[in-house]
Amino acid sequence: TISWLLFLDPWGLGNATHPPSPSYAARELVTQELSPQVKGAECSHHSECASDCCLMDLDRAGAFCAPKARIAMLCLFQTKGAINIICPCQRGLSCISKDPVCPRRCHLI
Repeated sequence: TISWLLFLDPWGLGNATHPPSPSYAARELVTQELSPQVKGAECSHHSECASDCCLMDLDRAGAFCAPKARIAMLCLFQTKGAINIICPCQRGLSCISKDPVCPRRCHLI
């Protein structure tokens, strides 16, 4: 059981004598777990991130949410797997290589 003390009421919906209702507390937990994560948050699948890019962190043996690649940045297509090694391009950009020996980059086409 999760103690109501964990919910210290950052939004002013309860107080020490009247804790938030259990349904409110449960809804907050579910919302936090299911809502897309912000840049830098740990992730295990790209669908968990607001940017739709869960990037592999080789230094820490984990993954984190990262922004999609901008114009002229290195890119890879969105993978079918859970985690990317390089993020795909932002909307409106194409991930292409203008030279067969150069890596793919985001271009406006």
